[in-house]
Amino acid sequence: MAEGMSRLVIDVEPGDSLAIGGEIRIDVQHKSGRAARLVIELPRDVRVDRKKVDAAREKPVVSMTDSVPSMVT
Repeated sequence: MAEGMSRLVIDVEPGDSLAIGGEIRIDVQHKSGRAARLVIELPRDVRVDRKKVDAAREKPVVSMTDSVPSMVT
């Protein structure tokens, strides 16, 4: 976890809502087993990614010329 951050673990059920900072609202719409459908209301300029998508964005981009051996002799 990043420095200066805190973590909150909370159990939720369908119909529950969370408010974050007055501008963000998260509603639990549906829950089935380990999966839940969330409805998130937030300002348009706030970016939200799933963690696996966010991690993929952080990987360095490799150009094709860096990863393919040269065919020129």
